[in-house]
Order: sequence, then C-alpha cells, then structure tokens
Amino acid sequence: MNRLVSALCLGIIIGLPPLVQAQDQAGAYLENIDQLLSQAHTASQNAERAASVQELKMYTDTVFETIWGTPSGLLSNTGAALAHGWKTRWQTDGTEFDEAHVERHGSDEPMISDPEKLGIMGQGRAIVKMLVPRQEEPHADHVLASLSNVIGWMRLSDGVTKGERQPRIDLTHVWDAPTRFWNTTADTGWLGEVHAQTINILKTEYGENLAIAQEHATAMTALLEICRSGKDENGDGAVSPIMMEGGLDTAIQHAGYLGIVN
Repeated sequence: MNRLVSALCLGIIIGLPPLVQAQDQAGAYLENIDQLLSQAHTASQNAERAASVQELKMYTDTVFETIWGTPSGLLSNTGAALAHGWKTRWQTDGTEFDEAHVERHGSDEPMISDPEKLGIMGQGRAIVKMLVPRQEEPHADHVLASLSNVIGWMRLSDGVTKGERQPRIDLTHVWDAPTRFWNTTADTGWLGEVHAQTINILKTEYGENLAIAQEHATAMTALLEICRSGKDENGDGAVSPIMMEGGLDTAIQHAGYLGIVN
C-alpha cells in the first residue's frame, strides 16, 4: 500500500511541472513584454528629443527591435526591413499542414525557436497559444482580449488551395465582432501601427528637417502609449479588459487575477 501511495504521489509530482511551467512561462513572457514596451517607450521619447536625424533613427530602430527581436537593417541598407518569416514568427515547423506543403517547405524547426528572441510580437503570440485552451477560466479571456488588442487578433490557421492545406493568418475566429471593431486598428493590433511608424521614420529621407522627424517620433510615442494603457472605446470613462479597449496594463492586471504573474 505504501508503495502504491508513493507511486501515485510521484506520478502527481511528475505530472504537475508541465502545467505549472506553462503558467509560469506565460507570465514570464508577459513580464518580458512589459519591460520591452517600457524600453520602446523610452527609446521613442529619446527619439523625440534627438539632436540629429541620424540619432532619431537610431532610437527608432531600437523601438523596431523590441517589436521583432532584431534590428530593422534599415540604418545601413535600403529596401525592405528585416523580418522573420511566418514559420519563425508563428512558432511552427509546418507539419500541421499538408504533406505536400511539408515536402516543398520542409519540416525543420524554426531557426529561432525561443519566443524571447522574437520580441513583443513573438512572445505575445506564445502567450496566446498557451492561454487559448484556458479561455473559459475567469480572467483568461480578459488577458487574451487585452493582449490581442496590442499584438493583433490574428491566429495561425490553415486554408485549402488546390486541394492542399496551407498556412493562413486567420481573423475569422472573431467574425462575429461588432462592425466598429473592423473600423479600428485593434484587429491587426496597435503594435502593428507602431511597427509601421518605425519603418516610415527609418525609410524617410528627412535631410536636415529634424522637426518633421521629431513630429513622427512624437506620433510613435503616442501609439506606444495606447499599447500600454489601451483606449476607452465606448466612452464609459473606463478601459475594460475587452476587445478594442484593454492594453498591456489591463492584460497584466488580469494575468494577476488569473495567477500567472505576481
């Protein structure tokens, strides 16, 4: 009997860590995002006060890096900004899809498999993946809604093209959202606006017109502040943990209620 009890206890102990680890990891990613967003805000404010266009762009590139986990490459090169492909950004090896798709693209693990190296976006998507199975729990849906407003409501899904299942970035899981949702930028995420603004600043030839560049940096700071504090979209005087309203602070608050952060 004692051996049986010991075996059961050992089984429980062995069985606990994955769940606890997942909870701890989701909270750790959220705390990392908190720090990265603060770093981005500071860099954006420094860009506003920069003494030259080049200095302003250097701070802007820091904002870009907090989002994607890598510099844009635009400080030294023209053309497209450096960005991870869907395989890395969405933390998949492709085996979820059709065999023919795998045959063409391979089933290797992403070159970067650690979400911490993917910046705010990658870590945010990792949190969503961890919390979606728990979204019926109190406050889990509040964390998901608020975080999704920041990073976008997209999910990696699939679709059929010529009889083959291929990866698709899916917004149809919120097809029943109110019409006003599709007229806001919460659907693709407020951080997406920041990302677009960084590229705008980095690719614009300002010449010696520092004042215009600073105006753009000020707009970037304002967008980052929305990511942090959210919006009172319905005008009731409060920012709620719901679609179009909650920002990162709201996500962290309800993550505390959920028990994944202190």
